Amino acid sequence: MRKMIMFLLIIALVSSTIACGIATSVLSSDLQAAWNSSSYQEWEIMDNLELAGEAFISARKGQANRLIHAAKNDNGEWKINWSTESALPQGEESITLTNRSGTTYAGIKLGTAFSYRPYRSGCYEYLYQKHNSTWLLEEIIYIDTDGTLLDTYRITDDGVTYKGWLTNDRKTFIEGRVQRDLRFFSCSGFPTDLNALKKSLSNPPEIPVGTLSAEEIKFTGGKKYSVYSGPGEDYMRSGNGKAAVSTNDWIQVFGKENGWIMIQYDITSDHMRIGWIREDALPKNTTVKELELGDYKTYTTVQCDMTDDPLFTNTSVTTIQAGTELIWLSTMGSWTYVEWGGISQPVRGFIQTSCLTKMTEIQVKAAAIDVLLATDPITEEQPVTREMLESYSISFDFDPLMNQWTVGFDSGRDYRFTVVVNDQTGEGWIGSENG
Repeated sequence: MRKMIMFLLIIALVSSTIACGIATSVLSSDLQAAWNSSSYQEWEIMDNLELAGEAFISARKGQANRLIHAAKNDNGEWKINWSTESALPQGEESITLTNRSGTTYAGIKLGTAFSYRPYRSGCYEYLYQKHNSTWLLEEIIYIDTDGTLLDTYRITDDGVTYKGWLTNDRKTFIEGRVQRDLRFFSCSGFPTDLNALKKSLSNPPEIPVGTLSAEEIKFTGGKKYSVYSGPGEDYMRSGNGKAAVSTNDWIQVFGKENGWIMIQYDITSDHMRIGWIREDALPKNTTVKELELGDYKTYTTVQCDMTDDPLFTNTSVTTIQAGTELIWLSTMGSWTYVEWGGISQPVRGFIQTSCLTKMTEIQVKAAAIDVLLATDPITEEQPVTREMLESYSISFDFDPLMNQWTVGFDSGRDYRFTVVVNDQTGEGWIGSENG
Protein backbone atom coordinates (compact mmCIF):
# COMPACT_ATOMS: atom_id res chain seq x y z
CA MET A 1 0.00 0.00 0.00
CA ARG A 2 2.81 2.38 0.95
CA LYS A 3 4.64 1.70 -2.33
CA MET A 4 1.43 2.33 -4.26
CA ILE A 5 0.94 5.69 -2.50
CA MET A 6 4.53 6.63 -3.25
CA PHE A 7 4.10 5.60 -6.90
CA LEU A 8 0.94 7.69 -7.29
CA LEU A 9 2.57 10.71 -5.61
CA ILE A 10 5.56 10.54 -7.93
CA ILE A 11 3.29 10.13 -10.99
CA ALA A 12 1.35 13.20 -9.84
CA LEU A 13 4.54 15.23 -9.50
CA VAL A 14 5.82 14.17 -12.93
CA SER A 15 2.43 14.76 -14.55
CA SER A 16 2.27 18.20 -12.97
CA THR A 17 5.68 18.99 -14.42
CA ILE A 18 4.62 17.92 -17.92
CA ALA A 19 1.29 19.73 -17.75
CA CYS A 20 2.65 23.00 -16.43
CA GLY A 21 5.33 23.65 -19.03
CA ILE A 22 7.74 22.25 -21.59
CA ALA A 23 11.39 23.31 -21.83
CA THR A 24 12.04 25.67 -24.71
CA SER A 25 15.04 27.78 -25.69
CA VAL A 26 12.98 30.07 -27.94
CA LEU A 27 12.31 33.58 -26.62
CA SER A 28 9.36 35.72 -27.67
CA SER A 29 10.39 38.38 -30.22
CA ASP A 30 10.30 41.34 -27.82
CA LEU A 31 12.11 39.40 -25.08
CA GLN A 32 14.65 38.29 -27.68
CA ALA A 33 15.29 41.95 -28.52
CA ALA A 34 16.08 42.70 -24.87
CA TRP A 35 18.31 39.62 -24.74
CA ASN A 36 20.25 40.69 -27.82
CA SER A 37 21.06 44.06 -26.27
CA SER A 38 22.15 42.54 -22.93
CA SER A 39 25.54 41.29 -21.75
CA TYR A 40 24.24 37.71 -21.85
CA GLN A 41 23.74 37.40 -25.60
CA GLU A 42 26.68 35.00 -25.88
CA TRP A 43 25.14 32.62 -23.32
CA GLU A 44 23.24 29.53 -24.51
CA ILE A 45 19.55 29.71 -23.57
CA MET A 46 18.32 26.46 -22.00
CA ASP A 47 14.77 27.45 -21.05
CA ASN A 48 12.60 30.49 -20.42
CA LEU A 49 9.32 31.27 -18.72
CA GLU A 50 7.08 34.37 -18.84
CA LEU A 51 4.91 35.12 -15.81
CA ALA A 52 2.60 38.16 -15.90
CA GLY A 53 5.07 40.85 -16.94
CA GLU A 54 8.15 39.03 -15.66
CA ALA A 55 10.39 36.44 -17.27
CA PHE A 56 13.04 33.97 -16.17
CA ILE A 57 15.71 32.62 -18.51
CA SER A 58 18.05 29.76 -17.66
CA ALA A 59 21.30 30.07 -19.62
CA ARG A 60 24.65 28.35 -19.77
CA LYS A 61 28.17 29.38 -20.68
CA GLY A 62 30.79 26.66 -20.36
CA GLN A 63 30.31 25.05 -16.94
CA ALA A 64 28.35 28.04 -15.54
CA ASN A 65 24.56 28.07 -15.26
CA ARG A 66 22.77 31.34 -14.66
CA LEU A 67 19.15 32.33 -13.97
CA ILE A 68 18.34 35.73 -15.50
CA HIS A 69 15.33 37.85 -14.55
CA ALA A 70 13.61 40.32 -16.88
CA ALA A 71 10.56 42.53 -16.41
CA LYS A 72 8.51 44.91 -18.51
CA ASN A 73 8.90 48.63 -17.88
CA ASP A 74 6.13 51.25 -17.98
CA ASN A 75 6.36 51.28 -21.78
CA GLY A 76 5.82 47.54 -21.96
CA GLU A 77 9.42 46.86 -23.02
CA TRP A 78 11.44 43.97 -21.60
CA LYS A 79 14.49 44.90 -19.50
CA ILE A 80 17.04 42.56 -17.94
CA ASN A 81 17.02 43.31 -14.18
CA TRP A 82 19.26 40.89 -12.33
CA SER A 83 20.76 37.42 -12.47
CA THR A 84 22.10 34.72 -10.17
CA GLU A 85 24.40 31.73 -10.50
CA SER A 86 24.31 30.63 -6.86
CA ALA A 87 20.62 29.65 -6.98
CA LEU A 88 21.22 27.10 -9.75
CA PRO A 89 23.07 23.77 -9.79
CA GLN A 90 26.26 24.21 -11.82
CA GLY A 91 27.78 21.97 -14.47
CA GLU A 92 26.94 20.69 -17.92
CA GLU A 93 23.31 19.77 -17.25
CA SER A 94 20.43 21.88 -18.56
CA ILE A 95 18.08 23.65 -16.16
CA THR A 96 14.37 23.51 -16.96
CA LEU A 97 11.76 25.99 -15.69
CA THR A 98 8.11 25.15 -14.92
CA ASN A 99 5.16 27.45 -14.25
CA ARG A 100 3.44 26.45 -10.99
CA SER A 101 1.07 29.41 -10.73
CA GLY A 102 -2.44 28.72 -9.47
CA THR A 103 -1.71 25.05 -8.68
CA THR A 104 -1.35 22.94 -5.60
CA TYR A 105 2.12 21.50 -5.82
CA ALA A 106 3.94 19.44 -3.18
CA GLY A 107 1.11 20.25 -0.79
CA ILE A 108 1.28 24.04 -1.24
CA LYS A 109 -1.56 26.05 -2.76
CA LEU A 110 0.31 28.54 -4.91
CA GLY A 111 -0.29 31.98 -6.32
CA THR A 112 2.27 33.23 -8.83
CA ALA A 113 4.98 30.59 -8.67
CA PHE A 114 7.52 28.59 -10.64
CA SER A 115 10.14 25.92 -10.08
CA TYR A 116 13.41 24.84 -11.67
CA ARG A 117 15.44 21.63 -11.72
CA PRO A 118 18.06 19.89 -13.84
CA TYR A 119 16.53 18.22 -16.90
CA ARG A 120 16.96 14.69 -15.51
CA SER A 121 15.71 12.42 -12.71
CA GLY A 122 17.47 12.03 -9.37
CA CYS A 123 17.79 15.73 -8.52
CA TYR A 124 16.47 18.54 -6.38
CA GLU A 125 13.67 20.81 -7.54
CA TYR A 126 13.40 24.36 -6.16
CA LEU A 127 9.97 25.95 -5.82
CA TYR A 128 9.52 29.74 -5.55
CA GLN A 129 6.46 31.91 -5.00
CA LYS A 130 6.10 35.65 -5.49
CA HIS A 131 5.45 37.63 -2.29
CA ASN A 132 4.73 41.24 -3.14
CA SER A 133 7.68 41.98 -5.46
CA THR A 134 10.09 39.36 -4.10
CA TRP A 135 10.49 35.74 -5.19
CA LEU A 136 10.88 33.58 -2.08
CA LEU A 137 11.91 29.95 -1.79
CA GLU A 138 8.99 27.79 -0.61
CA GLU A 139 10.18 24.22 -0.92
CA ILE A 140 13.03 21.97 -2.05
CA ILE A 141 11.97 18.54 -3.30
CA TYR A 142 14.09 15.48 -4.03
CA ILE A 143 12.97 12.47 -6.07
CA ASP A 144 15.49 9.63 -6.32
CA THR A 145 16.39 8.00 -9.64
CA ASP A 146 14.36 4.86 -8.91
CA GLY A 147 11.36 6.82 -7.71
CA THR A 148 11.43 5.31 -4.19
CA LEU A 149 12.62 8.32 -2.19
CA LEU A 150 10.93 11.65 -1.76
CA ASP A 151 12.40 14.25 0.60
CA THR A 152 10.92 17.71 1.05
CA TYR A 153 12.22 20.81 2.79
CA ARG A 154 9.41 23.32 3.44
CA ILE A 155 11.00 26.74 3.95
CA THR A 156 9.39 29.54 6.00
CA ASP A 157 10.67 32.62 7.78
CA ASP A 158 10.74 30.60 11.01
CA GLY A 159 12.73 27.62 9.79
CA VAL A 160 12.68 24.41 7.75
CA THR A 161 10.25 21.50 8.01
CA TYR A 162 11.94 18.35 6.72
CA LYS A 163 10.01 15.27 5.62
CA GLY A 164 12.05 12.18 4.89
CA TRP A 165 9.82 9.36 3.74
CA LEU A 166 12.31 6.53 4.21
CA THR A 167 14.16 7.82 7.28
CA ASN A 168 13.43 7.84 11.00
CA ASP A 169 12.93 11.60 10.80
CA ARG A 170 9.55 11.46 9.05
CA LYS A 171 8.88 15.08 9.98
CA THR A 172 11.35 17.38 11.69
CA PHE A 173 11.16 21.15 12.23
CA ILE A 174 14.48 22.99 12.41
CA GLU A 175 14.19 26.52 13.72
CA GLY A 176 16.38 29.20 12.20
CA ARG A 177 16.82 31.66 9.36
CA VAL A 178 17.23 30.69 5.71
CA GLN A 179 17.99 33.12 2.89
CA ARG A 180 14.81 32.65 0.83
CA ASP A 181 15.23 35.53 -1.64
CA LEU A 182 15.86 34.01 -5.07
CA ARG A 183 18.41 36.72 -5.91
CA PHE A 184 20.66 35.64 -3.04
CA PHE A 185 19.80 31.98 -2.32
CA SER A 186 22.65 29.50 -2.71
CA CYS A 187 21.65 25.93 -3.55
CA SER A 188 25.16 24.68 -2.79
CA GLY A 189 25.08 26.52 0.53
CA PHE A 190 21.84 24.84 1.66
CA PRO A 191 22.77 21.63 3.51
CA THR A 192 20.44 18.80 2.49
CA ASP A 193 22.00 16.55 5.14
CA LEU A 194 19.70 16.81 8.16
CA ASN A 195 22.46 17.01 10.78
CA ALA A 196 24.34 19.65 8.79
CA LEU A 197 21.10 21.62 8.37
CA LYS A 198 20.48 21.56 12.12
CA LYS A 199 24.00 22.82 12.73
CA SER A 200 23.77 25.65 10.21
CA LEU A 201 20.48 27.32 11.19
CA SER A 202 20.12 29.83 14.02
CA ASN A 203 18.15 32.86 15.19
CA PRO A 204 19.45 36.20 16.47
CA PRO A 205 20.01 35.92 20.24
CA GLU A 206 18.61 38.18 22.93
CA ILE A 207 21.18 40.69 24.17
CA PRO A 208 21.62 40.47 27.98
CA VAL A 209 21.16 43.50 30.20
CA GLY A 210 24.08 45.92 30.03
CA THR A 211 25.16 49.07 28.25
CA LEU A 212 25.08 47.44 24.80
CA SER A 213 21.96 46.86 22.70
CA ALA A 214 21.49 45.70 19.13
CA GLU A 215 18.93 45.74 16.33
CA GLU A 216 18.59 43.26 13.50
CA ILE A 217 19.14 44.85 10.07
CA LYS A 218 18.48 43.12 6.76
CA PHE A 219 21.51 43.72 4.56
CA THR A 220 21.63 43.49 0.79
CA GLY A 221 22.11 39.80 0.12
CA GLY A 222 24.91 38.12 -1.77
CA LYS A 223 27.71 40.11 -0.12
CA LYS A 224 30.58 39.12 2.14
CA TYR A 225 32.61 41.47 4.34
CA SER A 226 35.85 41.09 6.30
CA VAL A 227 35.33 41.21 10.07
CA TYR A 228 37.80 42.79 12.50
CA SER A 229 37.77 42.81 16.30
CA GLY A 230 37.64 46.61 16.37
CA PRO A 231 36.74 49.61 14.19
CA GLY A 232 39.62 49.46 11.72
CA GLU A 233 41.88 47.17 9.72
CA ASP A 234 44.67 47.70 12.23
CA TYR A 235 42.72 45.62 14.75
CA MET A 236 43.13 41.86 15.00
CA ARG A 237 41.03 39.81 12.58
CA SER A 238 39.56 36.65 14.10
CA GLY A 239 39.19 33.28 12.43
CA ASN A 240 42.94 33.01 11.89
CA GLY A 241 42.82 36.25 9.96
CA LYS A 242 39.93 35.10 7.76
CA ALA A 243 36.79 36.17 9.67
CA ALA A 244 34.02 37.29 7.31
CA VAL A 245 30.24 37.74 7.46
CA SER A 246 27.78 36.78 4.73
CA THR A 247 24.79 39.08 4.26
CA ASN A 248 22.63 36.05 3.37
CA ASP A 249 22.07 35.38 7.08
CA TRP A 250 20.84 37.50 9.99
CA ILE A 251 23.06 40.33 11.28
CA GLN A 252 22.59 42.35 14.47
CA VAL A 253 24.04 45.87 14.63
CA PHE A 254 25.03 47.53 17.93
CA GLY A 255 26.03 50.91 16.52
CA LYS A 256 28.80 52.75 14.71
CA GLU A 257 32.18 54.34 15.42
CA ASN A 258 34.51 56.17 13.02
CA GLY A 259 33.04 54.72 9.82
CA TRP A 260 32.68 51.16 11.17
CA ILE A 261 29.73 49.25 12.65
CA MET A 262 29.77 46.72 15.48
CA ILE A 263 27.85 43.55 14.56
CA GLN A 264 26.97 40.05 15.74
CA TYR A 265 26.40 37.16 13.33
CA ASP A 266 26.36 33.36 13.39
CA ILE A 267 29.14 31.04 12.29
CA THR A 268 27.10 27.92 13.12
CA SER A 269 23.85 27.37 15.03
CA ASP A 270 25.72 27.50 18.34
CA HIS A 271 28.72 29.70 17.54
CA MET A 272 28.41 33.47 17.07
CA ARG A 273 30.90 36.28 16.60
CA ILE A 274 30.88 39.95 17.57
CA GLY A 275 33.10 42.15 15.44
CA TRP A 276 33.31 45.13 13.14
CA ILE A 277 32.72 45.78 9.43
CA ARG A 278 32.79 48.97 7.41
CA GLU A 279 29.76 51.25 7.77
CA ASP A 280 29.27 51.45 3.98
CA ALA A 281 28.14 47.80 4.09
CA LEU A 282 24.81 49.05 5.48
CA PRO A 283 21.84 49.04 3.07
CA LYS A 284 21.19 52.34 1.32
CA ASN A 285 19.43 54.97 3.47
CA THR A 286 19.98 52.91 6.64
CA THR A 287 21.30 54.75 9.68
CA VAL A 288 22.42 53.34 13.02
CA LYS A 289 23.17 55.03 16.33
CA GLU A 290 26.57 56.23 17.45
CA LEU A 291 28.01 53.89 20.07
CA GLU A 292 28.53 55.45 23.49
CA LEU A 293 31.51 53.48 24.73
CA GLY A 294 33.56 54.14 27.82
CA ASP A 295 37.23 55.10 27.85
CA TYR A 296 38.37 54.05 31.32
CA LYS A 297 41.40 52.09 32.37
CA THR A 298 40.79 48.78 34.10
CA TYR A 299 43.08 45.85 34.92
CA THR A 300 42.88 42.08 34.91
CA THR A 301 43.09 40.62 38.40
CA VAL A 302 43.89 37.10 37.14
CA GLN A 303 44.97 35.51 33.87
CA CYS A 304 41.88 35.37 31.67
CA ASP A 305 40.64 34.63 28.18
CA MET A 306 39.11 37.16 25.80
CA THR A 307 36.29 36.01 23.52
CA ASP A 308 34.31 37.42 20.60
CA ASP A 309 31.42 35.02 21.36
CA PRO A 310 30.25 35.86 24.90
CA LEU A 311 26.72 34.47 24.48
CA PHE A 312 27.46 30.94 23.19
CA THR A 313 30.82 29.15 22.96
CA ASN A 314 33.00 31.70 24.83
CA THR A 315 35.78 30.63 22.44
CA SER A 316 39.06 32.30 23.37
CA VAL A 317 40.67 34.59 20.82
CA THR A 318 43.59 35.48 23.08
CA THR A 319 44.82 35.05 26.67
CA ILE A 320 45.65 38.08 28.85
CA GLN A 321 47.92 37.95 31.88
CA ALA A 322 47.01 39.25 35.35
CA GLY A 323 47.70 42.93 35.93
CA THR A 324 47.28 43.88 32.27
CA GLU A 325 45.96 47.35 31.56
CA LEU A 326 42.78 47.43 29.44
CA ILE A 327 40.30 50.04 28.27
CA TRP A 328 36.80 49.52 29.69
CA LEU A 329 34.27 50.06 26.88
CA SER A 330 30.92 48.57 27.84
CA THR A 331 29.06 45.70 29.54
CA MET A 332 26.85 42.82 28.42
CA GLY A 333 25.40 40.62 31.14
CA SER A 334 28.30 39.09 33.09
CA TRP A 335 30.81 40.24 30.48
CA THR A 336 32.78 43.46 30.03
CA TYR A 337 33.70 44.71 26.57
CA VAL A 338 37.32 45.91 26.60
CA GLU A 339 40.20 46.91 24.35
CA TRP A 340 43.74 45.63 24.79
CA GLY A 341 46.85 46.89 23.05
CA GLY A 342 47.65 43.27 22.21
CA ILE A 343 50.95 41.60 21.40
CA SER A 344 51.29 42.90 17.85
CA GLN A 345 47.99 44.70 17.19
CA PRO A 346 45.06 46.01 19.22
CA VAL A 347 42.06 43.77 19.88
CA ARG A 348 38.58 44.28 21.29
CA GLY A 349 36.60 41.52 22.95
CA PHE A 350 34.76 40.34 26.05
CA ILE A 351 36.21 39.32 29.40
CA GLN A 352 34.30 38.01 32.39
CA THR A 353 33.65 41.00 34.65
CA SER A 354 34.75 38.95 37.66
CA CYS A 355 38.28 38.81 36.16
CA LEU A 356 38.64 42.59 36.14
CA THR A 357 39.21 45.18 38.80
CA LYS A 358 36.03 46.06 40.61
CA MET A 359 36.81 49.77 40.31
CA THR A 360 37.45 51.70 37.13
CA GLU A 361 40.19 54.28 36.81
CA ILE A 362 37.63 57.07 37.25
CA GLN A 363 36.32 55.54 40.50
CA VAL A 364 39.85 55.00 41.85
CA LYS A 365 40.79 58.58 41.04
CA ALA A 366 37.73 59.88 42.91
CA ALA A 367 38.52 57.69 45.95
CA ALA A 368 42.15 58.82 46.01
CA ILE A 369 41.17 62.50 45.84
CA ASP A 370 38.72 61.95 48.71
CA VAL A 371 41.61 60.58 50.81
CA LEU A 372 43.76 63.63 50.06
CA LEU A 373 40.92 66.02 50.76
CA ALA A 374 40.30 64.33 54.11
CA THR A 375 43.97 64.40 55.21
CA ASP A 376 45.02 67.72 53.56
CA PRO A 377 48.67 66.63 53.24
CA ILE A 378 50.13 69.79 51.73
CA THR A 379 50.42 72.71 54.18
CA GLU A 380 48.13 74.77 56.34
CA GLU A 381 49.14 77.84 54.34
CA GLN A 382 48.00 76.21 51.06
CA PRO A 383 44.86 74.11 51.66
CA VAL A 384 44.24 71.36 49.15
CA THR A 385 41.22 71.62 46.83
CA ARG A 386 39.60 69.18 44.41
CA GLU A 387 40.31 71.53 41.52
CA MET A 388 43.99 71.65 42.51
CA LEU A 389 44.28 67.85 42.61
CA GLU A 390 42.41 67.46 39.34
CA SER A 391 45.02 69.68 37.69
CA TYR A 392 47.90 67.44 38.78
CA SER A 393 49.41 64.76 36.57
CA ILE A 394 47.82 61.53 37.82
CA SER A 395 49.19 58.01 37.26
CA PHE A 396 47.67 54.61 38.04
CA ASP A 397 49.15 51.22 38.78
CA PHE A 398 47.38 48.03 39.84
CA ASP A 399 48.88 45.16 41.83
CA PRO A 400 46.83 41.98 41.21
CA LEU A 401 48.53 40.13 44.10
CA MET A 402 47.64 42.81 46.65
CA ASN A 403 44.41 43.66 44.81
CA GLN A 404 45.10 47.36 45.25
CA TRP A 405 45.73 50.46 43.22
CA THR A 406 48.54 52.98 43.62
CA VAL A 407 47.61 56.45 42.45
CA GLY A 408 50.32 59.05 41.93
CA PHE A 409 49.69 62.81 42.04
CA ASP A 410 52.41 65.13 40.70
CA SER A 411 51.97 68.90 40.71
CA GLY A 412 54.96 69.29 38.42
CA ARG A 413 56.39 71.79 40.89
CA ASP A 414 56.62 71.15 44.63
CA TYR A 415 54.28 68.36 45.64
CA ARG A 416 54.07 64.64 44.90
CA PHE A 417 51.79 62.13 46.64
CA THR A 418 50.80 58.49 46.25
CA VAL A 419 47.54 57.09 47.50
CA VAL A 420 46.78 53.38 47.85
CA VAL A 421 43.18 52.24 47.17
CA ASN A 422 41.82 48.77 47.92
CA ASP A 423 39.99 47.55 44.81
CA GLN A 424 37.40 45.49 46.71
CA THR A 425 36.45 47.95 49.46
CA GLY A 426 37.30 51.31 47.86
CA GLU A 427 39.13 52.35 51.05
CA GLY A 428 42.30 54.40 50.61
CA TRP A 429 45.28 55.75 52.48
CA ILE A 430 48.30 57.90 51.75
CA GLY A 431 51.24 55.80 50.62
CA SER A 432 53.90 58.52 50.52
CA GLU A 433 54.30 62.24 50.11
CA ASN A 434 57.06 64.54 48.97
CA GLY A 435 56.54 68.23 49.26
